[in-house]
Amino acid sequence: MKTQTIINCVFAVAFVSYVVWQRNPTFDKITCKEWWVVDADGKLRIAAAIEADGDASVHWLDKDEKQRITASTFADGEARVQWRDKDGKLRIMASTFANGHAAVTCLDKDEEVRIMAGTLANGTAILPTKDDNPPKKP
Repeated sequence: MKTQTIINCVFAVAFVSYVVWQRNPTFDKITCKEWWVVDADGKLRIAAAIEADGDASVHWLDKDEKQRITASTFADGEARVQWRDKDGKLRIMASTFANGHAAVTCLDKDEEVRIMAGTLANGTAILPTKDDNPPKKP
């Protein structure tokens, strides 16, 4: 058995024991610095963590442990959700920025920006495409 699997099993047994001992399966708060959810085979499927610099993310992984969805907030004020295809390539990203801008970006199979739709802080709508002035990779 992998060390992480053993640790997860010990934690699960301790948690269930505590719930049974308390006879109260409702908790108001669980505090931790990282949170991992593994499937029946011990593969990581969901991970959440806060980094020392203040960034916080939740990652959802597929059955092959490839990252598929990530939701993050960053210390600089940006927030982002990213969706990746079955090959792990970034395909869609939605972002808000500290300066008030917001955008949704769609990328092709080569991770090149194809279209971006957004608003600037002043309310101006933007809709550039690769055929206009190609934006750089995010």
